[in-house]
Amino acid sequence: MQRTSAFSQLARVVWARRATCFSVRLSSSSRTSQSNSSSVYLPRPTQRADRLDAFHQRKGDNELEKLSRALQLEVDEPNLVQMSDEDWQEYGGCARVHNMARYYSIYDHLFNNKEFFPSKKFSVQYKSDDNLISVHRGNVVELSKTSNPPLIDFDHDDGLYSVIMASPDGNVLQGTDSCVHWFLCNSKTNSEASIVSYNPPSPAEGNGFYRYVFILCKQAGQITSDELSAKSLGSMSDIMTKYSLKPVGLSFFQSTYTL
Repeated sequence: MQRTSAFSQLARVVWARRATCFSVRLSSSSRTSQSNSSSVYLPRPTQRADRLDAFHQRKGDNELEKLSRALQLEVDEPNLVQMSDEDWQEYGGCARVHNMARYYSIYDHLFNNKEFFPSKKFSVQYKSDDNLISVHRGNVVELSKTSNPPLIDFDHDDGLYSVIMASPDGNVLQGTDSCVHWFLCNSKTNSEASIVSYNPPSPAEGNGFYRYVFILCKQAGQITSDELSAKSLGSMSDIMTKYSLKPVGLSFFQSTYTL
């Protein structure tokens, strides 16, 4: 009996020590991830608490539950195309894009682990025959549909904007540089120009799916640089610094090699 009691006490001590070590590792990991990930471009949104409150209110609504069980609940699908930036943020579009960009490691591999919250809604659509193929948050677009520059639409307000299309997977030999496929600057002016002309996606055979990212950036002023022939302009941080750009929108798709 005494041996059993001593064994039980020893087991409790061992498990207590393991739990302590595990909690220390968790706290250390949390501090490391917080220090490595920095939101340097835009502040975090404040609508999360409001969305959670609305969610819990709807969850406790008995009438909504009855309609849902009877298959009579009608949900209005928001028109994302016609939404203003304010309505889009209230809808949670900023958080949705940010979460999916995290999921696909866009910030890690393209922005050197520097995060920003896309505060502006912008539309990217490829035109194929009479159809428009939208770029969302990681959807797959056939390579044959991307041969021409996409249609870009967003609310210009009173500023100048640039649109950058880049791939974190395209520059195999120099992994620290961004493979820039398109760099359109001075949008909203008569001097709109391409620093890098549109270069269609070109994933290598046998390498699986490549990520192609559109970044909408607000300019500090008009860009007067001459057009560059090289696709690689350095890292995305270098590009943001060189042209004084502030990323405010994000959209991306995946594509793979096809015959």
